[in-house]
Order: sequence, then structure tokens, then C-alpha cells
Amino acid sequence: MTYSIFKHAYYPKRYSIPQNNCLIRYVNHVGFSVSLTNSVLGVFVVMSGMLSSNMPLVLDRLNRISPIPYLTRLMAINEFQSNVIYTCTQQEILTGTCMYHTGSDVLKLLSGSTDTMAFESNKFVLYIVVGCVLAVAYRLIAYMVLLFKVRM
Repeated sequence: MTYSIFKHAYYPKRYSIPQNNCLIRYVNHVGFSVSLTNSVLGVFVVMSGMLSSNMPLVLDRLNRISPIPYLTRLMAINEFQSNVIYTCTQQEILTGTCMYHTGSDVLKLLSGSTDTMAFESNKFVLYIVVGCVLAVAYRLIAYMVLLFKVRM
């Protein structure tokens, strides 16, 4: 029997991994897949629009293939509706501690002037549809990859 770099993961001889291709040895291990998935999802969460609103054009286009920014916008639109009014004391208004008085003020802040995927209430249904379509598409792609790997 041959085994991978990890002592506990044994592979029978008929499923042995070619020794000359090191990358395949690591990709077939579950731990690598989990680490890669966590890293990619972490980057997409940072690029979702709450932490970074002004991204370079390349990252903005890459961000559009992830369902996370669409779902982030859905949550923001749902929470910061225009009829939500935040109470501020006169002292907080004078010192600038309470800068946003309504939910629409917060959405204007989150939209920014250069954000191409604005936090607009009229796009609520669009964000739901795009987020769901992307989530289903990713699951179909993952299923196809699994089918391909099983048949190899």
C-alpha cells in the first residue's frame, strides 16, 4: 500500500497517486480542500462591501461571481429601511457621535459614490434572485467535479 504525506490517509494501490505530480497529492486530501475553501470565503466576505467599499476594478468584477455581496446587500437593505429612525441626543448630534439619523442615511453611506453594486431598496428582488442562482450554480459545479473525480 502507498500512503499520502499524511500518515493516517492510506490509499490502496489501484487508487495510488502518481509520485511525480506533487500538487495532486495535496489536492486530494480533505484538509487542503477545507483550508482552501475557508481562505476563498474569507476573501469574499472581506470584499462583500461592508469592510471594503472601494475596490480596484479587477477585484470588483471578481466579487460579482460570489453570492456573498448580494446577500450582504439584502441584509443591509432589510435592516436599514428608510422608516427606521435612530434617536440621538442633542449632545451626540453636536459632537458627531450620531451622524446617521435614518436607515436610508446608513444605506447612502454604504453605497458610496464609486460602488457599482449600490445598496438600493428597489434592487431587493434582483439581489435575491442573483444570490440564489449563484448558490445553486456553485453546488452544481461542485457536484459535477465530484462526479468527474469518482469516474476517474
